[in-house]
Amino acid sequence: MKNFSLVGTIVLVMLIFIGCQPTTPTPTPTRTPIQLETKNPHIRGQIINVYTSGGKITGILVEGGKETDTVYDKAIVGINSETHIYFKTDGNFMDADSSLLEEGQTVEVLFTGPIQTSDPVQASAIEIIILK
Repeated sequence: MKNFSLVGTIVLVMLIFIGCQPTTPTPTPTRTPIQLETKNPHIRGQIINVYTSGGKITGILVEGGKETDTVYDKAIVGINSETHIYFKTDGNFMDADSSLLEEGQTVEVLFTGPIQTSDPVQASAIEIIILK
């Protein structure tokens, strides 16, 4: 009988510890995007195509109208380890990753490094904001 109560006590203590484990946090708004807080996007538009390599998203084709605060109406945007991606909802920004980029979404993009002036222009993104 002593063994049974010892085992029962051990099981009870284990259940208490398991119940006290932290839960996965819910997404909370993060900081404002680094660059797009003070700079206009190079392009704002809809994702027309998503480019992948080895199962990883490496770029997107974005098309939108040239607006007063944008420079380009069409661009092939490279995505690399330096690219910061955010999801904007209700004025808040949440960190995201390239796996959330889909055709049909509206995005704002800020380029970094050289911009190849082909048609469409080609450049790597430092920041992408998913608007909807």
